[in-house]
Amino acid sequence: ALENLRASDGWEALEPAQQRIIESLLRDARHSGVGLEGAQRERFNAIQEELAGLATEFSNHVLDATRAWSLTLRTPEEIAGAPQSLREICAQAAAEAGEEGASPEDGPWRLGRDAPCLIPFLEHAERRDLREKIYLAHLSKAGSGEFDNSGLIERMLALRAEEASLLGVEAGEGVADFASDLSGCCDLHGTGSLRVLLWDRLLGEAAPRSLPRLQTPQEVDAATPGEPVETGHERYTEG
Repeated sequence: ALENLRASDGWEALEPAQQRIIESLLRDARHSGVGLEGAQRERFNAIQEELAGLATEFSNHVLDATRAWSLTLRTPEEIAGAPQSLREICAQAAAEAGEEGASPEDGPWRLGRDAPCLIPFLEHAERRDLREKIYLAHLSKAGSGEFDNSGLIERMLALRAEEASLLGVEAGEGVADFASDLSGCCDLHGTGSLRVLLWDRLLGEAAPRSLPRLQTPQEVDAATPGEPVETGHERYTEG
């Protein structure tokens, strides 16, 4: 029905907002494989099933990597500036990890890279070097070692490219859908060097048409009108 409306004489009578809604619905239907049949439909369904499993594994790696890292602070100077609530959380974590006599007042304090520890420490702690250390640990989680998501990312990109080919859409559109998938299952700032890992693929698909002279994410930030894309690094490590 929507395709018929799109091709009818009444299309031009619709408001631009109505046209955009219909175009979006048609795009979503096309991306869901509505127009595929036979072997193509079976392969599309298999890709969707594999992508769902990979997304779950990706999220589990991020969660496991978050839990696997910790930093124990043992002097008041190291935790100076931290609010009382954070001291209590970190002292309890230290006690649960086997540190006898851990207290909010005297420590030790066990920091993790989960949000209840990470955010208040980055916002309030006085030690710049420690803020930078925990922030970089946050950025690098699931980017190497036992919980490395790099292989999963490559496989998901390959599947998205194959899916795009089946659907007859631009490969770059499949990469954009992949990034959207990940943003729905985890915090992208906590997926290792995801921005860099995706850069070559995005550049290969999009740059010939839109950004032919830009070679790095930083150059794109510099060339983007208005406010640059904020990484957060400067916010948490200055001062």
